Amino acid sequence: MNKTIMINNVFTGRYAYDKNNLPHEVINFFKSDNGNFYVYITPYGTIDSKLKKDDLKAILFVRNAGDGWAEVLAKAEIGKNSKLFVEGIKLNKDHSIKKAKAKNEKKYNADTYIDKRTKEEDDNDGIKYNGKMLKEIYKNNSTDDRYISMKVDSICLPKITFYIRTENGNQDNSLNDDSRINLGKGKKITNQSMKTYFNENEKDEERKKAYEKLKEIIDDEQGKYWKPSNATTELNGESNPGIKPNFFRITRQQDNEVMFSNMFFYLFSKYPELMVDLIKRISKNKIIISKKAIVEREKEHMDLRIIDDYYIIIENKIKSGINGMKTDNETKDFKRGEDGKYLSQLSDYYGKAKKHFESENGDDQKTDDELPIKGYIFTPNYNDIDIDKFSCGDKYKKIKYSEIYEFFKNYQESTNDNVIKEDVYFKDFIKAIEKHTKDVDDEFREELMQRFIERTT
Repeated sequence: MNKTIMINNVFTGRYAYDKNNLPHEVINFFKSDNGNFYVYITPYGTIDSKLKKDDLKAILFVRNAGDGWAEVLAKAEIGKNSKLFVEGIKLNKDHSIKKAKAKNEKKYNADTYIDKRTKEEDDNDGIKYNGKMLKEIYKNNSTDDRYISMKVDSICLPKITFYIRTENGNQDNSLNDDSRINLGKGKKITNQSMKTYFNENEKDEERKKAYEKLKEIIDDEQGKYWKPSNATTELNGESNPGIKPNFFRITRQQDNEVMFSNMFFYLFSKYPELMVDLIKRISKNKIIISKKAIVEREKEHMDLRIIDDYYIIIENKIKSGINGMKTDNETKDFKRGEDGKYLSQLSDYYGKAKKHFESENGDDQKTDDELPIKGYIFTPNYNDIDIDKFSCGDKYKKIKYSEIYEFFKNYQESTNDNVIKEDVYFKDFIKAIEKHTKDVDDEFREELMQRFIERTT
């Protein structure tokens, strides 16, 4: 019996942005009234028609995270208590179910499928959420799809935020660690089918290695990746007060690094006293700059650069890691500096800062510790970037968004400057930053889950 691992891409496209629609895969993150876990597999609720329930080991539900990466949202464990409702189903081009032609082909069609699903709901397990059947919960959607693909043994949510990648591409973020796992060569997760499969009997060596890595993640013998299955959401009719509207969220720019960097530049340029106080705060009073300090955006590829008596480099990272990795033209291996660590944008920017002092002040004889250069990496709490593996990583300090959020919030409340106090952009930016202060970034799914809760009450 072959064991297959499915990777399923969920919450894609603009369907979920319409508040009248509720993506069917939201049920993947709730326990039903009868205590069982049911999942919907995108798109159209079906899987490879050749697969049976016993062929599946587990499903990883993921969502796009940019640059070829996919964030892992949950795993569905499949075992003896699981049941596949869409086994053998084939779809026509219009996504309707094909009727059987051959004598030995299972006779699935839309009517028999609906009969099976309705019987499961009404007579057998009574699949309901907060007392409501799925066809009632989804009745206002713009499309009428299959509601459930299968019953699974359990759903486990991630203990940490981590990403996987099944295709070779830009190597800037492809160093393997617990948070970013490059599976190497394989089918794209973000293809039109929204699914890709890895099998224990893969003939291709790269895909076989990918399967073993996925199996290691799923089995998680060291307990690094998954919370217990009882850590899923229970429906209780309560609303989620943590989701606050703001311009970034409305325009779906809440993960856009460029937008956030632009806002930092706007605030530092318009309110230099805020910039001075923030640098004082994050440096623990060791760096004092003037309100006349020059602040620049995207100069020599740096997100933000502040030049005064000090040379301050600020890199803003939301979903991304350290970029600008240098590779050897012949071996294709990553280049390393004299300290044995990887060369990247961090060493590149620090080198440019040193040249600034050498050309401006003739400080070419000073040691690194004597030069007034400091780098900061602004990063969400959930994006734990390991800078120690990079050359010049010790010249930078990571600043979590939670610290920036608290500073901005307190600053706005305590300042006597009514202009900044009433600045609508500043107010919205504070709200936008709040989502990045959590250990796990889950706002969009929280919004959809809230939509699900509202439909069940």
